[in-house]
Amino acid sequence: MKLLQITPTLIHIQADYPSIKFSEGDDFMWSPKKGVVYLGDESVDEEGAHFLLHEVSHAILGHKDYGLDVDLLRMETEAWDKTAEIAPRYGIDYNDRYALEAVRTYKEWLHARSRCPQCTRLGLQKAKNTYNCFNCGCSWRVPRSTECMIRRYVV
Repeated sequence: MKLLQITPTLIHIQADYPSIKFSEGDDFMWSPKKGVVYLGDESVDEEGAHFLLHEVSHAILGHKDYGLDVDLLRMETEAWDKTAEIAPRYGIDYNDRYALEAVRTYKEWLHARSRCPQCTRLGLQKAKNTYNCFNCGCSWRVPRSTECMIRRYVV
């Protein structure tokens, strides 16, 4: 049972932030609607400790939904900065390689979504799920999910 395997860290975090709840899950994730940090399978190793604190950092920072895709990148960076700040309090030697890799994947996601499906130049997001190309004038929609395959639908 994952929750029991990291009990000392969780007890310390819950003492500091009693409003945050924890539950087992398939991946590490912060659910602002439920006020729950879900724990991933690797919660007992070094990487898992970093991702646990990263999701706790989202909760501490009050991150909820984001408007534009670049806002998600900003929130991820803020959460990793907070993780580096609080890690020593929980006896975790912060290693920025986890943050660098995670932020890199979000940058790639953002870059792929912003690439025009007609001329392949980068466009600008004008609304939550819509981009425009300055080069050819194309407009396209993208799915909301950060975990799905990048699809762009010309409108």
